[in-house]
Amino acid sequence: SKSFKNERPMMEGDGLSTAAVDTEVATEYEEFDSHSKWGSEAIRAEHQVCVSDPETRQHGLTKHTTYLVSGTTLQGSSFSTRKRYNDFEWLKQALVYAYPGVFVPPIPRKQKMGRFEEHFVENRRRALEEFLQRIFNRPYLANSSTFKAWLQRGESGMEGLKREYIRKPLSELFHEYRNGFQPYLRSMQAPGDKDRLSAFKQYLTKHANSLKAIYRVACRVVKAHTDAHVAISELHTKMADLRNGEVVFVNDAYGGSQQSVRVDLSEVFYAEKQSLAESPSQSYDLLQSVVGRELRDVESMLEGIQSLDKLTHMQMQTRGKLEKEENIQHNIARHQQGDFLSVLRGKDKEAQLHDVAISISRLRQELQLLEEWIGLAKVVLTCKEMPSFTSDKVDKYRDVVEEFAKRQAATSLQRAELWSQFLRRIGREQAPYGMPPTNGLGTLRATGASMSVPPAPVPPSASPSSSTTLSSAPHTQHTGTPQTHDGRDGGGAASGGDGGVVVVGGASGGAANGCR
Repeated sequence: SKSFKNERPMMEGDGLSTAAVDTEVATEYEEFDSHSKWGSEAIRAEHQVCVSDPETRQHGLTKHTTYLVSGTTLQGSSFSTRKRYNDFEWLKQALVYAYPGVFVPPIPRKQKMGRFEEHFVENRRRALEEFLQRIFNRPYLANSSTFKAWLQRGESGMEGLKREYIRKPLSELFHEYRNGFQPYLRSMQAPGDKDRLSAFKQYLTKHANSLKAIYRVACRVVKAHTDAHVAISELHTKMADLRNGEVVFVNDAYGGSQQSVRVDLSEVFYAEKQSLAESPSQSYDLLQSVVGRELRDVESMLEGIQSLDKLTHMQMQTRGKLEKEENIQHNIARHQQGDFLSVLRGKDKEAQLHDVAISISRLRQELQLLEEWIGLAKVVLTCKEMPSFTSDKVDKYRDVVEEFAKRQAATSLQRAELWSQFLRRIGREQAPYGMPPTNGLGTLRATGASMSVPPAPVPPSASPSSSTTLSSAPHTQHTGTPQTHDGRDGGGAASGGDGGVVVVGGASGGAANGCR
């Protein structure tokens, strides 16, 4: 029908628009989605598809990037063509229109600035390849004539494909839709509750808003932890400079005699930096990935529902046109010569009735087809897409959260072990949280405050279970580094380990030359 043809995407910028997303979130998608696989869909179909060899071309003042799309179809036919981003966008829109009520995988968003930079082109390439892989995972989409033709058409043939799509009869699109879901129809039943579709749409809309809010926060957390990792790297060197400067001063001022200096934190910060090197974001990128991917999928599911809404709107328009034609037929039959304007154009009453009868017959067939298509699409959406979409998201979220929790636990244990080593090295055994040490007395002269500490133990010879230890930190050797001493009798050095100095003493204890 003309109304349906007018709705179909043909050229760049036409077609169904995606759900509104903040510019900040959209930009973060491009920077992140395509390079993290957490929450991604497994490849289920036996096929090969690859998007590779990005090539940026310039024509006059304009530039565009093409990608080599190659592989084999589900039937074993090979394909190898070059495609622009606009070609992927058109395919996405064409499938959304041809499969109302069906989830069609998302594609990466458009970006005006920086779209020819190497990292952006690579991220987009990966995302476009994933888009095609997910289509192949759905045989009803992969076997559609539009998709198979798209795989075989190069840049020069895309405009012809778009014109062919526009000229496709509505009946051909419907029959392809019905045939695609024929294997699933036996297990489907007509939805008993007509409000389930509207409830699902309302749920997805609210769910998308919640995911957007979570995604923004996750992005901030990832950035904060990544920035903190960089800062810890700087803190390691600054702490080392601080202590080394103090050591040099003490050596020069006191002639190499024993004198207490501050505890050295540089080693433990270096070890902590090394322990987080593989995941500077402390694995919060896992949550960012699964939430970001789910948000994109929810928006694509909403597009499928919106496509079904458009089909329903088309049905209402067709019914209105049919009623109008039937009124015209009634008016022609009532008058002796029929419609006056038609008479002026040389059409007698019989010719007028013939023309309007053809129009009414066509509209009735179209209305019947639309009613059947809408009924089938509702069954597909309610009995197949809704359950599988929801359960798939729940399962992926659970798997990623489980992995996130394991990593958080491992990171926490590793960091706790690092700081426990540090406490042992400065002579203080770690007590239970909130409880003071129960053995030994003394003072820790690191911050100027008196604290109860146990006697300094000898560091264990066996390496701790943690993969990163304080011994892995680089050491700076200093000649004549001041040592700790027992101040009660002016002698009896008590080593606090090579991470700092512990001075055990009473009020009368003092350093050489009478200085504290």
